[in-house]
Amino acid sequence: MLRTSVGERPTCSTEHYTNISELGGVRMLSAAVDAKGEAQRPSGRQLSQQQQQQQYTAASDMGIEKYAGRVALVTGASSGMGAAIAQELLKHGIHVVGLARRVELIKALEVKGSPGKLYAIQGDVGKEESILSAFKWIRENLNGVDILVNSAGVDHETDFVSGETEHWRQMFEVNELGLAICSREAVQDMMRRGVDDGFIIHISSIAAHVPVFIDGFGMHSVNKTAVRVMAEGLRKDLVAKKSKIRVGQISPGFVKTNGINQSEKWAQIFDTMPYLEVEDIAKAVVYMLSQPPRVQVHDIIIRPTAEFYG
Repeated sequence: MLRTSVGERPTCSTEHYTNISELGGVRMLSAAVDAKGEAQRPSGRQLSQQQQQQQYTAASDMGIEKYAGRVALVTGASSGMGAAIAQELLKHGIHVVGLARRVELIKALEVKGSPGKLYAIQGDVGKEESILSAFKWIRENLNGVDILVNSAGVDHETDFVSGETEHWRQMFEVNELGLAICSREAVQDMMRRGVDDGFIIHISSIAAHVPVFIDGFGMHSVNKTAVRVMAEGLRKDLVAKKSKIRVGQISPGFVKTNGINQSEKWAQIFDTMPYLEVEDIAKAVVYMLSQPPRVQVHDIIIRPTAEFYG
């Protein structure tokens, strides 16, 4: 059964915020400003009001503010990277539908005073009927999805010599099949509504880019390599259909998450090596969404400073 935590239906407005001074750590200036606060050309000649407006509009088009009032679905939103991404999008005025099995943890993510609204849906990305029910609810209540962040994932400490078949099956059902179904449903929903500035983002791993670097990590590398290939395949399919929906992935190195904290083995590893925080990944998602429509960031590889492997 699909359970939801629903506030009032958001108005999917495309109105931009006017204060877009800083995005993803990069300061964006639409024009130089003199001591009186008037926008000027670098040469010192004052711009007309129309020219100023054009520059501010262009700057707004480059920022994440163009998605304010729109709807993002974040899978695996109950903890870790998914939770951090959901909260970061809420702060930027994006309405977030969090999908996970532990719906009570999603409800706790609400950011006080944020312009975005949070909706919690209980679901299992490893089950197609659960995914389809979630998209049905979003269509009926929020009109549809404009951004999909595939953050749900399952990992087991398993090797190719003695690994359990059920563990491998769970990893493929969530990490590959579930991701593919979510992406398909999101793209079809966007195309149905004529949304041509939508975005699909996969949360992947550095394991998609480097050889297997530790024993027992081979199946994880298989999963993440498949995610990278699926992202590229989806981009090709969208181009063939003359769609401008963009597809990107984030490929982090070691990230300290709740799931890893529960493993004694990984807790010991993190005591001896550098790692990223989940907020670092959330800001990478914001950076990707902040690019102008002409720019499609395929992949962001983000690793801890002084990380030694690979």
